[in-house]
Amino acid sequence: MKKLIWIFSATLLFAACEQDQLKKLEKEKAELESAIEEKQDALKEVEKKIAALQDSTEEVKDNSSLVSLDTLDPIRFVHSVEIQGIVSTDNNITLSAENGGKVIKVYVKEGQSVSKGQRLIDLDASVLENNLSELRTRLQLAEDTYRKQDALWKKNIGTEIQYLQTKNNYEALKDQEATLLSQLEKFQLRSPINGTVDDIMVNMGEMTAPGVPVVRVVNLSDIEVKADVSEKYVGAFKRGDKVSIYFPALRDTLQGSITAVGQVINPNNRTFTLHVAVSQNDERLKPNLLAMITAVDYTNEKAICIPSNLVQTEGYRKFVMVAVKGEDGMQAVRRDITTGLTANGMIHIESGLLPGDIVITKGHLNLEPGDLIKTL
Repeated sequence: MKKLIWIFSATLLFAACEQDQLKKLEKEKAELESAIEEKQDALKEVEKKIAALQDSTEEVKDNSSLVSLDTLDPIRFVHSVEIQGIVSTDNNITLSAENGGKVIKVYVKEGQSVSKGQRLIDLDASVLENNLSELRTRLQLAEDTYRKQDALWKKNIGTEIQYLQTKNNYEALKDQEATLLSQLEKFQLRSPINGTVDDIMVNMGEMTAPGVPVVRVVNLSDIEVKADVSEKYVGAFKRGDKVSIYFPALRDTLQGSITAVGQVINPNNRTFTLHVAVSQNDERLKPNLLAMITAVDYTNEKAICIPSNLVQTEGYRKFVMVAVKGEDGMQAVRRDITTGLTANGMIHIESGLLPGDIVITKGHLNLEPGDLIKTL
């Protein structure tokens, strides 16, 4: 009995296994059928593309090349150049003493505003001051003597020679006083302009020599940009031209205008000077700050221009491919040209092309003169 039960159980287990395998096979079949349908759809798409290409091939069996064309019209062409310059001001003055001496007084500090004629620094002039004091004592006596002698002379008392001697002595001493005062002024440094003390190069008690810089005064209210420009740009710029000025250190661009164009060529570097005024006062601008000036050096209101990548070369010759109408249809022709300046990817054609000419803009690199063409 037990043996029959075992056989029956085994039979059921085997039937269950067969059922699972059947389900698995049916699933694989469904997946394969789905994959076959996708491949068939992909095959149909490929067949459509092949048919389209075959149709396209049939269309160009006449050996025509497919190209793009553009008809030339005059346009406004502007060319600019970039020139390096520096910020400059005529009111950037370094003062030095005419006489050497010890610094005994500094009246100002760096960054302080000063006015024209204001006293900045005193040098030791004690020797001259003592001489002046002694001279003034003698001058006082000479003045008193002269006045008394003058009063007597008006009363016809005394001799003329006595009067003239006292007058001459008094006037000579006055001239000596004026000379000493003038010399004393050279030991006092005064500001020649209204401005700001930018640098004090000496300290109290230090010695300074004639011609050695002592203090610098700057006025930034009249600031400009100066640039040395190559002589090849002579005549390209004029007073009043608008420019843009980029300051790399500030990472900012300001507008300006040309105020003066140098009339002399520097024989050392073959340049002339360009003066540019900045349109707005900016406290960030400092003397000797680097500036890049962008100025227009050429303008043509009715220029013939093409993209520079259309120009081809053969030796020293430059040419472009143009389309002309022939007996068998449109064909490619090589046109020799003379080129000028380039700006913004466009090149100015000085000769060789005229308004209305049809330039081949795509497919031009593989063409030979006389090739038949069709537009894309």
